[in-house]
Amino acid sequence: MKLNLFASTEIAPAFAECRLCLWDVGARGGMDPSFAPFAFAVDAVGFEPDPDAFHSLSPSGGWRSEKFFETALGGPETGSTLHIPRDPVGASFLAHDPAIGARYGLENLFEIERRVHIPTVTMDRATVELGVPAPNLVKLDVEGLELDILKGGTSTLRGVVAIKLEAGFMRHRMAQPLAGDLIAFLENHGFCPVDIVDIARWRKRPWAGDPFSVRGQPPYSRGRLTQADLIFLREPDTVTADTAINAAMAAIGLGFFDHGLELLEAGAADNGNEIRQAVYAASRTYGRARALEALRVHLSWTIQLCRSLACGLNVPPPGKG
Repeated sequence: MKLNLFASTEIAPAFAECRLCLWDVGARGGMDPSFAPFAFAVDAVGFEPDPDAFHSLSPSGGWRSEKFFETALGGPETGSTLHIPRDPVGASFLAHDPAIGARYGLENLFEIERRVHIPTVTMDRATVELGVPAPNLVKLDVEGLELDILKGGTSTLRGVVAIKLEAGFMRHRMAQPLAGDLIAFLENHGFCPVDIVDIARWRKRPWAGDPFSVRGQPPYSRGRLTQADLIFLREPDTVTADTAINAAMAAIGLGFFDHGLELLEAGAADNGNEIRQAVYAASRTYGRARALEALRVHLSWTIQLCRSLACGLNVPPPGKG
């Protein structure tokens, strides 16, 4: 979504008053764009332990503040060895399962090229040891370590109102918790899953799946669900008068206007009617931007689908995802 989409809307002051802080854990490539529409109201803190990925990061602008740490967050059971495969996107503190890489033709994501010793710090200790503000918003993309990090941040989670994390539906790493484990843990801490996005489905080779066909045999197959990003928000009955406004604005900033209004009602703010009117106007702005974004995506998707129907899509060379 457009950077600082809400900055020129009537709801901008409500965002600014919240003093929101995002922890982007696994910040390779920059801060997560899901939070970009209200970046002007967010202090963004990125954590990236891979030295090469960290040194390629630079502030992108648009955020109220932006800072990066070459630091790894972990939990009570996290080791200190970062396993970096040929494609460093797959780096993880959990041991890779090479059989999965071989099974799906993704050896470059599973064959370890080097190992780096990197001590970790828990979420609950990071504010003390690094001097960073506690988060209201959390994004986790840490290749299977998400649950361990959450277990090391149970005190921090009390102030968190929105979480986006990558969840596995197949164990890519040894002893990796799966999506159900993450959902159960976060439900016990007052969060509900509200969406599943960026879904990855794998074929037995790294080829395009449904509804596309490729120039290979067999040309078509549905892929197996392997991982996706899940978005969690606070349940209305878990917020207080002090936390409801942060929870509501986070939900609204991510596009969940209905849920945000529920949270506002739970907080019973004195200026609730004024904020609601601003929410309605912001919803129209967001909806138009979302429709244009969807149109661009679907046009690209349609072009690819036409190519697929005409002659099949190209398949990547061996070892490429």
